[in-house]
Amino acid sequence: EEFITSIVDSIIKSQSKQIIIYGQKRCGKSSVMLHLKEKLEATGKTFCVLFSLGDIIQNLTEASFYYKILSSIQDELENLEFEGRTIPDIQFPNAEDFKKEDMDNPLNTFTKYMSRFKRVCKVTEGWEEKNLVVMIDEFTYLYTEIKKEHISSSIMKQWKAVTQNEKSQFSVVLVGQDVVPSFKKEDYA
Repeated sequence: EEFITSIVDSIIKSQSKQIIIYGQKRCGKSSVMLHLKEKLEATGKTFCVLFSLGDIIQNLTEASFYYKILSSIQDELENLEFEGRTIPDIQFPNAEDFKKEDMDNPLNTFTKYMSRFKRVCKVTEGWEEKNLVVMIDEFTYLYTEIKKEHISSSIMKQWKAVTQNEKSQFSVVLVGQDVVPSFKKEDYA
């Protein structure tokens, strides 16, 4: 409880914060993340999206990674709308259109839509000050794909840049296995 409360406070007090939770398999990391999401949402100051890279591991590419974030935001917005809540008026591209927009650098397309989302939030009642929190479980799958050379290691430098870009700032909670220290040592993170 104290650990989760500390993370909640840290995220709420910052427009852009990256937190990594890691440990051995089956030690409760995903459970902590679910409780964290619940606590963050209870503050009314965040909009959280949660997914696992395990959902896209068969087709994990830079494009599928960035698209998964956008589609998770869209899915969560649709859930809120179904509940009768006011949501920002934005439409994200489908997977095909996302790939077509900038085939050479999917980060450009991702950044464009994240910037739009932030602008639309600023003019949507109740969303003006909400902090987007992207929560990614099984993040170490990305490390595995980098080690296999299926994905360029530059994705981590891009990831750091995009989360700190003032136009598209958002907070991130990453959950992974205990290879995260190796990941960091290799200067990927």
